[in-house]
Amino acid sequence: MTSALQVLGGGGVGIFPTHIEATFYAQGAAFAKGDVVQVDCVSSVQGTNAIDAASTSTDPGGMGTSVFSNVVTPTAGGIKRGILAVCLDASVADGSPGRFLLSGITDSVFMIAATGDIAIGNELVATTAKNLDAIVAPDERIVGIALEAKTNAGGASTRSLMKAWFNGLPGGFGMDTGT
Repeated sequence: MTSALQVLGGGGVGIFPTHIEATFYAQGAAFAKGDVVQVDCVSSVQGTNAIDAASTSTDPGGMGTSVFSNVVTPTAGGIKRGILAVCLDASVADGSPGRFLLSGITDSVFMIAATGDIAIGNELVATTAKNLDAIVAPDERIVGIALEAKTNAGGASTRSLMKAWFNGLPGGFGMDTGT
């Protein structure tokens, strides 16, 4: 368990974000470095692969034997309430293990600006297209803070690997209430 002191404390000046990464099996799709995925706590693709077919236990851990061992493409419900992660490996094939970031600073997460630009410090939300987006609407969970600016010169559909402070754990950085 991460305490507030681990996240906000340290030995110097300022805050020191906790870096949490884990190994998961990709299920239902292959993932690339920077893709935003969700931990498949409900085994939504159970039976797709031999590894996933064994994922019937709800006990944490046990690579390939627990729903907590798999990541899938994010769903609308997963974005709002699930555990999210960022793929750290160049590529992870469907049914294969890979490294994923649950919380911390990353220099390689896919971002897209549906409209406008992304400025340093912008709040970021996850999308079902495996990106972070600067569009924050009421009742969306904030899971990232942009640490790099992106102009929308390439158009709204251009994905870019960028630097962000990511927190895919439940609660993230909080919810945008629209106020």
